[in-house]
Amino acid sequence: LKSPAATVTSPAGGIQGVSCQGVVVDPRDEKGNPRIVFCDLVLELENPRAANAADGDRTEVRRAIYDLLRGEPAREGLSPEGRARLKEKLKGGLKGLFAGNPVKEVYFTRYEVD
Repeated sequence: LKSPAATVTSPAGGIQGVSCQGVVVDPRDEKGNPRIVFCDLVLELENPRAANAADGDRTEVRRAIYDLLRGEPAREGLSPEGRARLKEKLKGGLKGLFAGNPVKEVYFTRYEVD
């Protein structure tokens, strides 16, 4: 049974950022049952000019996103309050991955729990 998806539109105004599409995470729900989270997100960096340079090899970034989201309840991203908590956690957890160019904002463009 598929849970409702929390969908957020892409950042307005053509914000330059690092796009991470097709992130798949396998957290547990509040009862300990395995779930699958499918999400797409965009990371807006403090220095938008450096976003293109950071957009190359994202293996380390994707791994950090996976690790951070896996430790959270699967349904956390389905509410606005939960998404806000996830965004703050991601901003903090991705802090050192862009060579002194911190993540300014995280935009979920898709978040589904199966």
